[in-house]
Amino acid sequence: VMKSSEIDYNERYEPKDQGKIAVTKLYSVLRHPQQTGVMVMFLFMGLRFSVDRIVFILYMVFGILMGVRQEERQLEKQFKSYTEYKKDVPSRFIPNLANLFSRSS
Repeated sequence: VMKSSEIDYNERYEPKDQGKIAVTKLYSVLRHPQQTGVMVMFLFMGLRFSVDRIVFILYMVFGILMGVRQEERQLEKQFKSYTEYKKDVPSRFIPNLANLFSRSS
């Protein structure tokens, strides 16, 4: 276990606000902005295709998709409002810019 005066790397992250889902900014146009960024990074990594890179990218994208699916199941159990959020923001990975402009006004 690595420790410093400010960070304990063995700690489990617990959100500060236990009852609310982030629905502003990026989260108002897609539900998983961090995972989207990682998949875009993998896309650019694969611009110089080779068999091992393609296999690696497919493996990582599959892992992300499975992780997101599991995360959403857990969020639906933990937060009753997540089902409504999924209706308001239907896109997991592709930004819905219409939502961004309609929510900002």
